[in-house]
Amino acid sequence: MLLTSYSLRESSNLPLYLARISEIKAKVDRVSLRVVENKDLFTSLLQKGLPSLDLPTVEPSIPASTTTVAATTPCPNTDTETVSACERNILHLSCTCGKTIVIVDAIFGRTVGRSHTCYCWTCDTNCRARNSLFIVRSLCQGLQACNVLASEAIFGDPCAGTQKYLEVSYRCISESNVAIGKTATQSSMYKPFYEAGKAVDGVRGTNGALGSYQCNHTSRQYQPWWKVDLAGVYTVNRVSILNRGDCCGDRLRNVLVRVGPNLDIFQNDQCGETYTSTTPVNGEVIVVYCNPPMSGRYVSLELSRRTDYLSVCEVEVYAATAQAERSTVIPSISASSTTTEIATACERNAVQLSCTGRKTIMIVNANYGRTVGRSHTCYCWTCDTNCRARNSLFIVRSLCQGLQACNVLASEAIFGDPCFGTQKYLEASYRCISESNVAVGKSATQSSTHRYDPLYEAGKAVDGDRGTNGAEGSYQCTHTSRQYQPWWKVDLAGVYTVNRVSILNKGDCCGERLRNVLVRVGPNQDITQNDQCGETYPTTPVNGEVIVVYCNPPMSGRYVSIELSGRTDYLSVCEVEVFAEPG
Repeated sequence: MLLTSYSLRESSNLPLYLARISEIKAKVDRVSLRVVENKDLFTSLLQKGLPSLDLPTVEPSIPASTTTVAATTPCPNTDTETVSACERNILHLSCTCGKTIVIVDAIFGRTVGRSHTCYCWTCDTNCRARNSLFIVRSLCQGLQACNVLASEAIFGDPCAGTQKYLEVSYRCISESNVAIGKTATQSSMYKPFYEAGKAVDGVRGTNGALGSYQCNHTSRQYQPWWKVDLAGVYTVNRVSILNRGDCCGDRLRNVLVRVGPNLDIFQNDQCGETYTSTTPVNGEVIVVYCNPPMSGRYVSLELSRRTDYLSVCEVEVYAATAQAERSTVIPSISASSTTTEIATACERNAVQLSCTGRKTIMIVNANYGRTVGRSHTCYCWTCDTNCRARNSLFIVRSLCQGLQACNVLASEAIFGDPCFGTQKYLEASYRCISESNVAVGKSATQSSTHRYDPLYEAGKAVDGDRGTNGAEGSYQCTHTSRQYQPWWKVDLAGVYTVNRVSILNKGDCCGERLRNVLVRVGPNQDITQNDQCGETYPTTPVNGEVIVVYCNPPMSGRYVSIELSGRTDYLSVCEVEVFAEPG
């Protein structure tokens, strides 16, 4: 298991969005089981469209972290690991050997003072954000890798003025859906073809209307139930319920899950909590977590203390098995070539992007909103079709770029609501690429050297050392003299197709000097003749921050340079990574 930490500067205009954050928090606090509801991950922080984070690749051969907090553990290890990231940093969790993440516990806040890695001498140590566990599970459970930002923008602020951290306990397990194809029964059947087995047939259609029959359907009765016999005893981690999509999604209100050894389901213990807080919607996926995992042969659903019809389209029971078989909330699109793939998830569902082999994800485009009406998979007859959430591309890149697999929730809690009342969807275009840092060890030059000290040479930024101490005596970074538009340049010694450039800022002091940094890529030794990659960084960076500039579309060139646009200052960077494909 690999953990890495990244720095992120929160926007100075955060107070302007507290009302929005409070609204989202209230929504999440009302829902304890719904995977699709999450805090506003980036919307409140990123209204200005700040450059995105440098997220790690799953392959450790392509370094992308600021600080390595923990090392990879051997495949057979299934022990619980506890890892943490200080506030404004990112945790990257990953499992090896095809195993997936099970979140055991999580807390955003502070329970330890001086002795914690994220030390604080006078901080409140009775500080816990409610829903910490729920949010981390929503982002990570069942994946091979995930990123979680330790920020009050996601978790809320349980103790204002206290320096907080995110601490997560998790295990890597081999799990699969053990319910598919098993024998299922239900309390009654509305009409023929609405049998219980429809919920474990592996078909994820959500049309329960007459003639389609993609879901089960009981008669209207008090506390209707559905049950599957797993034909063996399993340790169940979670149960995923796919709601009917054509109509009547509200009927799953008060759904309750049981797991146990008894044929009589009412003798079995409850898994997780009853879904009581809000009304489910058509096509929604509800995930109930058994915490701790529960052992049993029979898994059942019931409508607790209600008279209604019970209709579900697919029930997936995820349990520990000897051999992992990946199954996701939405069937994943796994790309193995360099063609552009388009993945879509309707609102309140999740889409998983994944690449095969050793390739990683490169996001080409993304939109949360709606630009197509009736003809779209997520159909809507009267919806606004000029609906786009700003920052869609940035947010999806922040969650997925450089990973081998990622999960993104199509929810206004993440992207904001660009068109209130319209049923939206998330559409992401991506490619799977073989990329690496092609700058390390290459020849670098700069406009000047501070105090003519050769130990501040340009090569410090491509030496592979990610130290951030630029003080005299350490010399881990480059350093120019103070001048107008100072620049730094690397010769890649060949032509590459550059996707992104990662800049590691000085950590000991003076991080604000990278304001207005600009990146160029091209064939010319004279950097002013090369085109700009991405956008100029318009805000004030902080010490140790990683700034990532995306070339969209990718740019071909031999020379990559950075400069301080329109400013007089020192230019000092600790590492520059150029992620590119050969040729």
